[in-house]
Amino acid sequence: MTPKEAVYVVRRAAELQGRSNLVIAPIGVPWYYAYLASKSGLPLGVSRYFVYGCAAGRGMFYIKPDGEVWPCPFLPVSAGNAAREPASRIWNSPLFRSLRSRDSLQGACGSCRFKEVCGGCRARTYIRHDSPYAEDPLCPLSNGAEDLVRAVEAAEPTPCTAPIVIG
Repeated sequence: MTPKEAVYVVRRAAELQGRSNLVIAPIGVPWYYAYLASKSGLPLGVSRYFVYGCAAGRGMFYIKPDGEVWPCPFLPVSAGNAAREPASRIWNSPLFRSLRSRDSLQGACGSCRFKEVCGGCRARTYIRHDSPYAEDPLCPLSNGAEDLVRAVEAAEPTPCTAPIVIG
């Protein structure tokens, strides 16, 4: 997905969210939640109790068929093996603890005021920068913009080639 396609997904998801009682949760664009909170005027201190952006190692983990545990299905870094060790040990591993602490984030994500409600996509940063802690290259704020709502609404979106599935 390109940055312009990400803006398209966020705008479309926000439009659908405004017309639905369902929770729309686009995958791979955790700044969607920061955008909604900013657009609605919800204080970040309140928002962080309801959404936390990227769930890698924070709200989930992925167990592969061989027992290897990844923080996210898209973040191929093993934190242990569920067939050989307790889930609690994996959950409290250095990798998972560092992903839960947004103080580990680097670049624009590390200094972003939205890091607690967004955190950037850790899988994308790993793929792009070989580090799950680098800045998310799809974030509209990674280019130095300061106002997320203005950055998203000023961007020229490009429709995604991948389908948007609502179900």
